[in-house]
Amino acid sequence: MKAYQKIGLFAGPLAFLLLMLVPGSGSLSIWGVRCLAIVAWVLIWWATEAVHYGIAAALPIILFPLTGITKALKFNPNPQFVSGTVLLVVSMLLISNSIVKWNLHKRIALGICLLCGSKMSSVILGFVLGTGIASMFMSNTTATTMMIPIALALLESLKLREGSQFKKALVMAIPFAASCGGIGTMLGGATNLTGIGIIGQMTGITFSFNDWLKVGLPFVIILLPVLALFLIFAFDVRKDNGTVDVSVVRKEYENLGPMSKGEKMTATLFLAVVAAMITRVWWGKYIPVINDTMIAVIGIMLFMVTPVDSKKGEMLLDAKTAFANFPAPVALLVGSSLALGNAMAVCGVTDWIATLLSVFNGIPSMILVIIMATLAAIVSEFCTNQVVVAAFLPIMYSFSNAMNMNPLILMVTVTVSASFAFALPSGTPPTAIAMSTGEIELVEMIKYGFLFKLIAILLFIPVFYFITLGLFKLGA
Repeated sequence: MKAYQKIGLFAGPLAFLLLMLVPGSGSLSIWGVRCLAIVAWVLIWWATEAVHYGIAAALPIILFPLTGITKALKFNPNPQFVSGTVLLVVSMLLISNSIVKWNLHKRIALGICLLCGSKMSSVILGFVLGTGIASMFMSNTTATTMMIPIALALLESLKLREGSQFKKALVMAIPFAASCGGIGTMLGGATNLTGIGIIGQMTGITFSFNDWLKVGLPFVIILLPVLALFLIFAFDVRKDNGTVDVSVVRKEYENLGPMSKGEKMTATLFLAVVAAMITRVWWGKYIPVINDTMIAVIGIMLFMVTPVDSKKGEMLLDAKTAFANFPAPVALLVGSSLALGNAMAVCGVTDWIATLLSVFNGIPSMILVIIMATLAAIVSEFCTNQVVVAAFLPIMYSFSNAMNMNPLILMVTVTVSASFAFALPSGTPPTAIAMSTGEIELVEMIKYGFLFKLIAILLFIPVFYFITLGLFKLGA
């Protein structure tokens, strides 16, 4: 255990105990103080990774009853842990398990790499697009884990000019692209789903699959090509005039063989689930009880009962695969975030925070967006993206109320910019995986990671204001 983790292990409960001794006041009742004590403990453990984030996420189940909040305010945190949002998160992540099981993600990513050609700059673009698009439908960690070995095998076959930095550019392309691609859809990992869940809990505004596509997809469409250009120029890949023998990639693709029955059925059923979510805006009025959670749950049930081989009893998604990779910690994190956000509202903490933040009245909304995007992007280097979202969004809700702003603006800002974690291995697993190859020095990852973070934040403003808010009228 690292020093900061040891400090966090004791600092969490200590902060809780000290706050529990604070009496309530006119602006914040005793129940609000006790709620803050619980929030402080959970956030300290999340931020310092003193324990696994799933364990820290379970604290509200214990602490709300023990502090008397459950009885006094008739607040029960438990339903949040089995809410529709949590079911949506679990179902989507389990569906991605089936995609991984049948190697559909690998076929798509390798196919894109092959289409981009054999020039060194084209190879960078191919790996950026392949990794980014794959991470739109699974966790960025899975996408990175899949693409790094292929990149390393490709690099082993190269004879590069003296001073060439092509290796660094290619290895760095993968984690950066995975983080960017994950923004695109609700399937891109737990960060988006955590944000969507808290937004729904606190504002009552529900994001459908289609709604988030309008938010995330423009960023992916713009960031991925910009990332490729950034790496090509930053590492001067243009000087590597030769071509790359992409036979390694082609061999990996050919080793997949023709699409298996399971792969075809997974692709068909997955597309059907996504299509149902996207088109619900048209047919949903005829079946108003249907929502994205129901579609996802029906989808996962179909995956688990649809046979690929009836004689062997093999299903598209078998129980062993599903539950060996069951996203229990993520489900706990989302449930905990919802419970904490709801408790802060019930206990009067959000109103109290709104009063404190009213001193910022008059600051232009665009300046606030820039500040919050930058803050979330920096903090995400030191703890996981979904933890940043879980910690920041309830505060953004209160902050927006104090500023008389639409809360969606700052809440979506934080949810998206929390994925701009490119510089430190502690920020996101893809960065750590790339560092483990030995092809990149930590100093280089920090330097180029922060440079691309700056580019992403600068691009965030026009994309968010002109496309997300302007074209798609988010929250209007």
